Amino acid sequence: MRATKAASGVGAAPARNAAARGAKPFTKRVGLSFQADPNNLFYATFSTGFRSGGSNAAVPQIVCADGLAKLGLSNAPASYNPDTVKNYEIGSKNNFGNRVRVSASVYYIQWNGIQQQVTLPICGVNYIGNLGAAVSKGGDLQTDFAVTDHLTLESAIGYTDAYYSKSSFPGPKATTPVSSEGDAIVGQGQNGLGGNAPAPWTFSLGAEYKFRTFGRESFVRLCGQRKTVERMQFMLKKGKPLRN
Repeated sequence: MRATKAASGVGAAPARNAAARGAKPFTKRVGLSFQADPNNLFYATFSTGFRSGGSNAAVPQIVCADGLAKLGLSNAPASYNPDTVKNYEIGSKNNFGNRVRVSASVYYIQWNGIQQQVTLPICGVNYIGNLGAAVSKGGDLQTDFAVTDHLTLESAIGYTDAYYSKSSFPGPKATTPVSSEGDAIVGQGQNGLGGNAPAPWTFSLGAEYKFRTFGRESFVRLCGQRKTVERMQFMLKKGKPLRN
């Protein structure tokens, strides 16, 4: 498991400037599939995506000059660019004797130029900059087992490892990074504050029983889900996280 130290969250974007509104990055999606036979399909996809850029509110020089100087900046950026992702995925869908159905996939995502919130020292004013890079990788496996024509058992397991792959500093003199290499990516919690890192493993089990009642098709379904509990881990001096 990656370290679960929370990095600074991504702030909400102010009104976008004209350049950001006019930006239309080209997104790509390419897919290949191979139907080995009616019961076995294999596929691979590559896609890109982006999140639009925007403009920052003006930072007051009178109260923030010392804070900017501490980071080695003369002013905060007037705008920020789109951040981008590249997604690679391979998977398969297999049917064994119409009794066991298995779907599996693995993915690898690269996230670059991340829009992150920077808080200036001393004055405490915020702005958004394109800082750092991140990686998310994982996979999932889903199995359906038709025990009888009426009873089906289901199971699913998923794994996600999302972390910053590069430390990012808001300025040439900054000593504290906005996010550090190996930090887990966290979402926003309540009131826009940093939340918890997602559980790396998820498990689910289910069962469905079909029957007829009063001449109609009916069913009863039970399901449950469990997530692994995150545990705080310490970082090695070199910045690499400890793993279980």
